[in-house]
Amino acid sequence: MKTTVFCTRGKAIIFPPCLLLSEDKNKSIGVREQRQARYLLQYHKTLYVKLLTSGKLNSYLSDIDKQAEHLFYRLVKQIAESEAVTKQLKAYNETE
Repeated sequence: MKTTVFCTRGKAIIFPPCLLLSEDKNKSIGVREQRQARYLLQYHKTLYVKLLTSGKLNSYLSDIDKQAEHLFYRLVKQIAESEAVTKQLKAYNETE
């Protein structure tokens, strides 16, 4: 029986041998997902461990990343509309 130890910043979370960490291996973790994981681990350890042990951490982080990306593009679009930025203006001021 092997005990799983997860260490961050000198602190260790020890999982008993009966808990298998079945994480999605096919999903890559980007910078925003890593930041969100660090935030969860620092301020919401219970949720982090629950997601980690259930194998849903990567899918949760991926969902958060998609939501952030959609929000970013929506805000950029709204700002462009409010400032009357058009494709013609973008092409004119491309070098600036």
